[in-house]
Amino acid sequence: MVTKQNVIIITTLCLFLGLAIAFFVSPKISWGQTPILQISPQSQTVNQDQTVDIAVNIQDAQDLYSCQISLIYDSSIIEYQDVSEGTFLNSNLSQQTFRVNPIVEPDIIKGYAISRVGNISGASGSGRLASFRFRTIKPNANTNIQIWTGANQGTKLLNDALANITYNTSNISISTAASTDTIAQDTITPYIKNLTPIKNAIDVKRDTKISLEIVDTGSGVNPQSIILKINNYQVTPVVNADGGSYSVTYQPTTIFDYNQLVNISINAQDLSFPANIMPQENYSFIIEPAPDTTAPVISEISISDITNHSATISWKTNESTDSQINYGAQKNPSSLNTETKIDQLSRQHTITIDNLLENTIYEFTIISRDYQDNSAQSTIRNFQTSIASIPNSNTPKVYSVDTLCKELGPNM
Repeated sequence: MVTKQNVIIITTLCLFLGLAIAFFVSPKISWGQTPILQISPQSQTVNQDQTVDIAVNIQDAQDLYSCQISLIYDSSIIEYQDVSEGTFLNSNLSQQTFRVNPIVEPDIIKGYAISRVGNISGASGSGRLASFRFRTIKPNANTNIQIWTGANQGTKLLNDALANITYNTSNISISTAASTDTIAQDTITPYIKNLTPIKNAIDVKRDTKISLEIVDTGSGVNPQSIILKINNYQVTPVVNADGGSYSVTYQPTTIFDYNQLVNISINAQDLSFPANIMPQENYSFIIEPAPDTTAPVISEISISDITNHSATISWKTNESTDSQINYGAQKNPSSLNTETKIDQLSRQHTITIDNLLENTIYEFTIISRDYQDNSAQSTIRNFQTSIASIPNSNTPKVYSVDTLCKELGPNM
């Protein structure tokens, strides 16, 4: 028997199931912030016959796959010139997109469309969708530029399931002045400074961080245009505004190889319309060599110029090392207790040992260390100093005639 209570229970269950299906089955329900379509700058005062660039930006987008943008304005005050795609949907030129040119009618630009291509997800975050250029044609006037949401070719945002995305809008106003003076167009391209590591650096640490600064003295750097590649692989650096410039920093997730040649390329453009594109900056540096753990090799040991108080010892090494000799008299139990050393690195080595005892056997060993403190030591060798020469007491004296006469006296 169907009762009123049973009907209420069944109705409640159906409602609950419907909500559950909508929550779990629908793949594109977004519970985040509502994105904002914003025209910037918020207001401008420009001279007659001057061009003005208007950017359409999006904030807090979630899975934006394509968009259609339409604007309304007073075409008796400003005149449409052209439009260019922003960098949000194409992810700084790394994603393929296609565009549909707008239909331009009095007081309206409608149907300018941009879409990603292929079975990929939409873009999320904030960035520029498009830039529109106008020319002022009437002095002392004011017009609003607004995002048009009409049913026929009005502004739309779609996710990758081609479902509509709800959004809010923020519009602007433009005032024209009486002067017909024009302002010079920005033609200055961004440039790079403060590279770390510097160009052509050598012996760079394997865990080095890459950093640089991009500067533009005109309209400013477009941060979304910055592309950093390492060995032709695009990476995602940390980009921070620093006054009129942007600092770009990237810490590689893995360390570089020893002796690796690292090639860096950077692209950027400014915020002017059309944008001034910086010529691609290319530079490289070399990572440090692997640590040297091999001991040097000592060879060609020779002993020369032995006297009663000194001797000269020479040798060679297969790499640059310091020079050290430990020596001592053979009769001394701790014979190698005296050291003489030259710190300068060389492959050819010569040391003269002085203040030796005559007619004494000396033992010595050679020690050579390279710049990585790898050392080699020779076997113990010896030499004997000579005997000092002694004047012969039996050598006859030689006298001059005068001296002989003086010594012999009158008895001669």
